Amino acid sequence: MRDPHVQTMHYTIGSGEGISYQDPEALSFSNHLGDFELVDQELRIQPTEHFSDEQEARTAIEPFLRDWEVESDLTANVGAIRFTFTRVELIDRDPPPPGGPLVINMKAAIGAFAVTATASLHLTYRMYPKPPQTFCATSEVQLAYRRWVGFRSGKEPLQAMAYFGLTLLQSVTGGRERAARTFQIDKPVLDNIWKA
Repeated sequence: MRDPHVQTMHYTIGSGEGISYQDPEALSFSNHLGDFELVDQELRIQPTEHFSDEQEARTAIEPFLRDWEVESDLTANVGAIRFTFTRVELIDRDPPPPGGPLVINMKAAIGAFAVTATASLHLTYRMYPKPPQTFCATSEVQLAYRRWVGFRSGKEPLQAMAYFGLTLLQSVTGGRERAARTFQIDKPVLDNIWKA
């Protein structure tokens, strides 16, 4: 290809253990990154920007998909939605003249995983979680999120997770009083976490 361009990105839609989708409604929307369409457990994205290869496109798009996963975990259930990259479709924006060879590349990623556990509850969704509008999983949010997931899975005690969260809030705002004002949490609540 003389001028490769990522025309479409493809992801499969999955979910965590104990969660599945049954005939979910299709979901389409556009934002600054591109046009998104979720149909039949597949996400297709037509990027707004020009990307010449898979890695460029994934680097730009996947932080938004991660935000979507984290926000859905926080507002619905952990594992509500997961995106797994499968392939990109590349086109040549400067094809050879008529009669010359035309090559279209498709790259795919294939992965396998195994999970062993016992589930006592199964949730079935008929709608995909809505994409984030303003939520952004910053590095601080991701740190707090990982500790919260550790607590939910029984790998971390509540006190350790809460103390970490308080320390994080204080570090990003410049102290406990500012953290209380910024996040609209009563200061005595933060003081109790500190004492625990």
